[in-house]
Amino acid sequence: MSCTPISKRAREPRHPNRGLGILLSLALILLPGSATLAGTVAEGTGESPKSFKDWLSACQPNGYCAAMTYATRGPGGPSDYVLRVGRQAQQTYWELSFAPLAKVDPAKGMVVTVGKEAASFVFPDQVAPYGSVNDFFFLGPAAQSVLDKLVHAGSAEIRFTDTGGREEGVAFSLDGIGAALIWIDGLQGRIGSERVAEAPPYGLFRADVLGASWMEPALAFFQCSPYLDCDGDKIRQPSAP
Repeated sequence: MSCTPISKRAREPRHPNRGLGILLSLALILLPGSATLAGTVAEGTGESPKSFKDWLSACQPNGYCAAMTYATRGPGGPSDYVLRVGRQAQQTYWELSFAPLAKVDPAKGMVVTVGKEAASFVFPDQVAPYGSVNDFFFLGPAAQSVLDKLVHAGSAEIRFTDTGGREEGVAFSLDGIGAALIWIDGLQGRIGSERVAEAPPYGLFRADVLGASWMEPALAFFQCSPYLDCDGDKIRQPSAP
């Protein structure tokens, strides 16, 4: 199974940031204890979330900022897959992650293709779930290699195997990611800083070891904070293989 990046679907005709609006709307509905994401961001940074073509950037009150995009299984559907590049204010490295709704067999690893170059990630040293069992973070030199290519390519694909043995490929548009990351650099006072992405996510622990729950992919932005939790009764269950 494969999913189409949002930029291709939007050509019929394109509605500016409609897909990102779905991602943001789901986040607003599903985040417990918060009136609106815009209000949360304004409290912490004085800035509202900002869209850059197919990407959305936003910051939490604790200083964590992320750029994200999404893919769905059908036009107008929910955010079944979220690709996120985030950074804690007190850290120098970026965190590259993928949150699918599908049940993933992590033992099979993942392959990330950016442009025409593919990078394989082996569980658990190079890709593993942190915080939630379906929020997978890419680690090590291969993650650095992927991040280096993201801002120069037009699309990325992530391939994985679900627990039923079926291979899936999810395509994401990279249109706007460069501007989205520069916006975060500006808010965090790091314009021109080197883009580093190898370390495990700050403040999160291996979810498969701790027996953590599933997470709604639209909540991936909030997952990266050790200070915010997801309300379990509002999280969709993963689809059956």
